[in-house]
Amino acid sequence: MIKMIRKEQWDGVLADVGLGLSVTDAAANNKMSKESVFKRKYKDKEFRDQFNKALITPKRQSIGIVRKASVTIWQAAAWWLERKFPDEFGLRQKLEYAIDNVIVAIVSVLNTKIPKKCPHCNANLDFKTGIIKELEFLDRKNEEKEDKKDEPNPDIE
Repeated sequence: MIKMIRKEQWDGVLADVGLGLSVTDAAANNKMSKESVFKRKYKDKEFRDQFNKALITPKRQSIGIVRKASVTIWQAAAWWLERKFPDEFGLRQKLEYAIDNVIVAIVSVLNTKIPKKCPHCNANLDFKTGIIKELEFLDRKNEEKEDKKDEPNPDIE
């Protein structure tokens, strides 16, 4: 049985989306599926325009509140800048990882999962040795980098 959706329900979806509800929640609140909303949005340009305007409304209001608060509360300005321009104003976190653990894990996988010889032709799989040598090289480079970090900097004294 096909149930007709009344104009009040469509208006309710627009109002709910305008308040910031998700499409799923707005549809459920107005006793319809989100698929019905998307179908109508696809087929009906006027509804699509109203829906898009409603979708932007809570975003504009929230940005307005934060920007207004930033006049007297510097944290609001900092918060907005960090989120609006994360590359420029976001916190830069130093990503540290234990290269030793990565190398050990990779070598372990190479040794346990990749055979020494090809199962079809019994030829040596030289690439395995090459990969292990490359990992050992990276490990040495990392150790050199760590050693340099521990040395005193003559420019600072």
